Amino acid sequence: MVDKASGELVGGVDLHSIGWSIPRCEIGFWAAAQWVGQGLATEAVREVLRVAMEELGMARVEARCDGRNGEAHRLAERVGMQWEGRLRGYERDADGKLCDFVIFSAVV
Repeated sequence: MVDKASGELVGGVDLHSIGWSIPRCEIGFWAAAQWVGQGLATEAVREVLRVAMEELGMARVEARCDGRNGEAHRLAERVGMQWEGRLRGYERDADGKLCDFVIFSAVV
């Protein structure tokens, strides 16, 4: 994601873990702290989700977020994804501590 006015890199959105037999994938997203709350990530995630479902034919798109990241949870919900569950002790954070992840999905 690039700010149109300044050309500054402000975040990113990607599709990964693609499985064509289902077909399904995961969507990942991030935004630089100073850009959170300005709608850029929501706009970008909404468009990439649309491309995944409509143009690539994905039947399921998942977002896995750190259980403590309320901004990411709200973004997933804003673009129409639904909360599915919590994976307890799923990953290690930057300090090496186990943390929960939550899963959101969009399904055709």
